[in-house]
Amino acid sequence: MDVYHQLAHLQLRLDKDLSMIDPVEFGEIKGAVASLQAQMTDFKARQAVVETKVDLVLEKLSEAKGGWRTLMWLGGAASSFGAAIGWFASQLKG
Repeated sequence: MDVYHQLAHLQLRLDKDLSMIDPVEFGEIKGAVASLQAQMTDFKARQAVVETKVDLVLEKLSEAKGGWRTLMWLGGAASSFGAAIGWFASQLKG
């Protein structure tokens, strides 16, 4: 039985007759809850690592974005300068 089914079954029993909980069943449920808590702790730790890595990737992308803007600006300026020199040279021959 999974933990959720056990808890639902226990809730139904308590709603019906308010009898004492079977100690073995209680121990099984307590162990299952402890296992779920350990899994959640592990999950939260892994999630924190993933969030850190995502932050690093976003930081690097932000840096790259600025670099690409600079390269595009320099390329545009160089092509404009080259076109101006070509136009000026054609006017001198002309």
